Amino acid sequence: MVTLLCHVPNHSVNPVPVSSVAQHHINFEDALQQLRTTRKLAVKFPCDNVINVLAIVDTGSPVSLIKQNIVPSWSPPQVPPIASSGLVGINGSELVVLDQMFVDILPPDDEQPISMNINIVPDSTIKCDLLLGRNFLSHPRVVLTINSGSFEIDFKRSDIIPFDEILSIQINQNCKSNEINLNIEETLCSHVKSEIKNIVTSSYLNNSSLPSGLILCDPPELSVELKDSSLFHFNPRRLSFFEKDKLQIILDDLLARKIIKPSNSEYSSPIVLVKKKNGELRLCVD
Repeated sequence: MVTLLCHVPNHSVNPVPVSSVAQHHINFEDALQQLRTTRKLAVKFPCDNVINVLAIVDTGSPVSLIKQNIVPSWSPPQVPPIASSGLVGINGSELVVLDQMFVDILPPDDEQPISMNINIVPDSTIKCDLLLGRNFLSHPRVVLTINSGSFEIDFKRSDIIPFDEILSIQINQNCKSNEINLNIEETLCSHVKSEIKNIVTSSYLNNSSLPSGLILCDPPELSVELKDSSLFHFNPRRLSFFEKDKLQIILDDLLARKIIKPSNSEYSSPIVLVKKKNGELRLCVD
C-alpha cells in the first residue's frame, strides 16, 4: 500500500492500493500497444519517395512537425535556420526548426494527395514520426468529427471541393451604395463628421458649377540651350586623407567580390561618400 504525504499538519490522503496502480500501468501499456498497431499514414516527399509514418494530431499546435531522420535524402541547408522560430512549447522552451518543405499526405483509398507545409525538427523534439497541427485540420478536405468520445478524421474527395482555400469575407448589411467613404478620423464627434460629408457632397459631388470633364492642356516643353558646342567639365570635390583611406578599403572589397573591375576608360563619374547610420561610409556615384 502506498501513502501520499504533503507535509502539511492536519492534512491526510487516503492510501492508494498497489493493485490500482498496477492496473493503471497495465491499461497504459495496452493503450500504448494499441497506438503502435494503428494504421500508419503515407507521406510522399519531394524526391517522390513514399514513406509510412506514425502520425498524431495535435490541435494545440499551429504547425506540423516531422522528425529529421524520417525525411529521405535530407541534408542541412546551406543557409543556417532562423535563430528564432517564434514557436514556444507548453513548457516555455523554443521550438528548433531545421528546415521546411511541402509534402503530400496520401489519404487511404483516395488518389488525390493533400499538399501541406511541414517543419523539420530534431528527432528529440517529438515522440511520433509526424505531428499534424492546425494547418492540417484547416484544410478544406479534412473533416474532424467526434464519435462516441473518440476523434475521427475523414477526407473529402477533391471533386466536391469548389474552392482551393478558405476565404475570409466581411459583409456590412448597413452599407449604402451611394455612401462615400472619406476615411474621417473616428475620434471626431458625429456632427463634425456629418458636416464634413455635407461639405464634400455639396461642394464637389453635387456642384453643378464644376466642369463635367477634365480640361487637358499640353505640358510645357523644357529646352536647354548651350552658348556654344565646346566641351566643358568641372573638377569634383577633393577627398580628405581619411576619406581616401576609407574609399580604398571599399574599392578593395568590391574588387575582391568581383562587383567592379579595373577600367582604363577616359570617362568617369564623380563619387560621393555618404555616412550611414552606424557611422560607416557608403560609396555613391553622382
